[in-house]
Amino acid sequence: MSKMKKDGSIDAEVLSQPQEWQWITFKISGTRYCHPIADIEEIFHFTEPTPVPGAPHGILGILNIRGSIATIYSGRLLFDLPKSDPGKDWRIITLSFDDNLIGISVDSVEEIIHFDPELVERTTDVTDQKTLVKGTIYTNDRLYSVLDFYRLINDD
Repeated sequence: MSKMKKDGSIDAEVLSQPQEWQWITFKISGTRYCHPIADIEEIFHFTEPTPVPGAPHGILGILNIRGSIATIYSGRLLFDLPKSDPGKDWRIITLSFDDNLIGISVDSVEEIIHFDPELVERTTDVTDQKTLVKGTIYTNDRLYSVLDFYRLINDD
């Protein structure tokens, strides 16, 4: 398994893999998830976003990130999990899709792994367009739910 090093640099083995095979892994309420690293802008320590009155379910608020406004979603609320006070390991993962900058709060970021996306097990239960879960992958003795955060901004 290729990992992010403790100093934050990325293992050379991971960099030698095709980018579509690289995935960031993280936890939300004890469950392991992964998302393609190609979509990730940056990962930073949790910062309390500014609340937006009347925001849809799952949105914590907005943050100004280097002059760009990002909509910040709660990973816990997106999966109807209990709220929790932010911990020292909480992070915000930011992603950019077209002109949209979004952030997802997660309980912790673990590592970078690599696997062929064709190996993701898709089932009719998790491939509904309204769910963020595209499927599951069992790799390196761990089960991950494979997510597609693009569905947060896709109106289709």
